[in-house]
Amino acid sequence: MFKKAVIVDGGIAYEQDKETEYQDNIPGTSIKVILMPGHAHEHASLVIGTDKGMVVVAADVFWWTDNEKQTVDDPDTLIHKSDSFTQDKRALVKSRRKVLQIADWIIPGHGRMFRNPKKKE
Repeated sequence: MFKKAVIVDGGIAYEQDKETEYQDNIPGTSIKVILMPGHAHEHASLVIGTDKGMVVVAADVFWWTDNEKQTVDDPDTLIHKSDSFTQDKRALVKSRRKVLQIADWIIPGHGRMFRNPKKKE
């Protein structure tokens, strides 16, 4: 189905039978992969420069349940938002702070994309 898909996994990009190691950016792109442990130890996020600013596909660094109100107006509320699945709370807080330093826009693991409240004009 996705014959030309590139699969990215912890520093290696797989394209069919070819493996390519990489440091920061996914090979052939300007998409940066950064480790974001906390919710899970192996989590990573994608950082993409766009004409609207830096977009971070944050995975479960930030997420909301289906019935939960997505409140994104206050950086401190975001940083300390409860996560019942957290594997390392201290690492999660550090990852959330990192996302808020980098991103203009954030795409959470579950929920709608939102503008970083630290960067609102």
